[in-house]
Amino acid sequence: MHGIKATASDAHQILGDMDDSTLVAIMALHPSVAQLEEARLWLNGAGDVLGKEKRPLDGVVAQIFDMLALEDEEQPRPTPR
Repeated sequence: MHGIKATASDAHQILGDMDDSTLVAIMALHPSVAQLEEARLWLNGAGDVLGKEKRPLDGVVAQIFDMLALEDEEQPRPTPR
């Protein structure tokens, strides 16, 4: 087990704002708080450091990362003036 099971409140606190559908999909994975925190680290660009520590991006963490990365890509970009 990876520790304490995360709540929806934990997900918002650790991962920030997200679509309700993304939150539901993440919570369906039954992630732990540690898995949410690790996904946040990867999203913040710490993946290269974690990779050097032999901590590959896989399992639930990889699924969370993929969902949030996709959501970020789908966000509308402000148009330059």
